[in-house]
Amino acid sequence: MEYSSIDLWLQRFYWVSQILLPFIAVVAGWIALKQAWTFRLFELLRHIEQPRVRSARAIVMREISMIPSDQEWWVDGRLHDAAATFCSAYDHLGGIIKFHGSNGRVERFFIERWGETVVRSYLVLTRFLEFRRKSAPNSYDNYIWLYKLARQHFPDTRQPKPPTPTAASN
Repeated sequence: MEYSSIDLWLQRFYWVSQILLPFIAVVAGWIALKQAWTFRLFELLRHIEQPRVRSARAIVMREISMIPSDQEWWVDGRLHDAAATFCSAYDHLGGIIKFHGSNGRVERFFIERWGETVVRSYLVLTRFLEFRRKSAPNSYDNYIWLYKLARQHFPDTRQPKPPTPTAASN
């Protein structure tokens, strides 16, 4: 039985396709992995950019940061709720990054973009965190972990200073 020239070409094409198949599978796997990283990043960004978290972040950075550090500002329900919302959101974020942080890409992206905010907010909320951890020692562990990670990248970041009283304000 003789093969025609078409059969010979089909047989060669079959063998070439079998050789290329593992390479195609590797490329498809790499693309799927990149897509998973992108989706994870999108979910993290969506989590911290929710309106309630953005509002809480604004209160922490604009209002609470201007209160002298010796005052117990968390007795004000609105400020307490904003700080708790902010800490919870960043605690969840730290937990997700810690759990999925094996590749480091999402972690690195987040720390490069929001690390300084994490450090500044932690410095503003340190006394609040101490207050909360008196009654619940493991409160916001992942936020604290996220702060330590961000602090490595932003070692010189300082807490914003509240305005000093002037003669005009007295």
